[in-house]
Amino acid sequence: MIQVRLTKSGQRRYRVRYETPAGREATRTFARKEDALVYERLVKDRVRNGDLVIATREQRQRTVASYWEEAIRYRRLEERTRDRYLELWRLHVEPTWGRIPIAKVSPLDIRSWVRRLLTVGLAKATAAQCVSVLSLAMNEAVEQGVRAENPTRGCRPKLDRIPPGRSLTSKGVAQLLSHMTVEDRPLYLLGSICGLRFGELAGLQVGDIDVVTQRVFVQRAVIELRGKQQVKPYPKGGSEARRDIGVPRQVIVALEPLLQGRSEGEWLFTNRLGGPIWYKATRDRLLKALDAAGPPRGSMHMLRRTAATLSLQHGTSVRDVQNLLGHASPLMTLTRYATVDVASQTAGSGRVLSAILAAETRPQTGHEADVDSESGHDN
Repeated sequence: MIQVRLTKSGQRRYRVRYETPAGREATRTFARKEDALVYERLVKDRVRNGDLVIATREQRQRTVASYWEEAIRYRRLEERTRDRYLELWRLHVEPTWGRIPIAKVSPLDIRSWVRRLLTVGLAKATAAQCVSVLSLAMNEAVEQGVRAENPTRGCRPKLDRIPPGRSLTSKGVAQLLSHMTVEDRPLYLLGSICGLRFGELAGLQVGDIDVVTQRVFVQRAVIELRGKQQVKPYPKGGSEARRDIGVPRQVIVALEPLLQGRSEGEWLFTNRLGGPIWYKATRDRLLKALDAAGPPRGSMHMLRRTAATLSLQHGTSVRDVQNLLGHASPLMTLTRYATVDVASQTAGSGRVLSAILAAETRPQTGHEADVDSESGHDN
């Protein structure tokens, strides 16, 4: 609403009155009616979009630490993530921001803080995590209507490009499996073909293998925390990351000895006590086989990259490889997991060169010359 007021000298003033989402009344006065109309339209748009925030004095004076405590208490975080955030808050975030009023935190101050973290030797990835920790408190303030937007946006340091990890060739996988025991071979074969994360391999149960349809159902993951195993009811990425994977008949045949005479709820790959496999023991067996086979050493994650690379090299679509690995985006599949195949590049360049040389030695017909001239190519 626009109200007209007269000053003592008789001049007109136009006051825009509006109510904030918190139920408070605010006003702003203009000397020109046109300016008041523009501002009134702007206020209506901001109210409609939920961007207009005018917090109470008490809310704006509350410290970052108070909002952080609420955020860490009510946000749903994995236990490992929560422990990591608490550590970063105590070491790097709270000393700088804990006592600062939430309304006084600006993007410029956050960028200066990030530069100081990097100057004292903190890794870019760790500094980015510190910004994520601070962002939790800021998001809490945004949701409570204290701030209009999160000031941490755009403040995370740009991480260095991560070089793609190493993967095995088809021959390398064959050599690896040849140095595995009969009992261990199904685990590493499944990892090299389907690219499951280690936690997903450890979380497989007998009932997750469908012999008839030749599918593997990825339903859960086993994580290791403080020397203990915990079963997550879903893989990395949440419940939407559950998936079923089609596998060759030979893989099913390799898994069948692990299925016979066992109930559906038993773990497919077990440790000596019958529980899920442990990462260290599984990696130790991998390293022993790699040392005997010849390829350089690598982690269990190398098998995941191997599955992505070999699948793409042998004609599997990017969409299917993305589902195979459980990625939310095909960009992750192509840039972080599929390693470059130099031999394929060489073969492709050779085909291009052959086409160029063939065109160079072949006499050009009149029709081809006309097409080249019409397309604007100079000979």
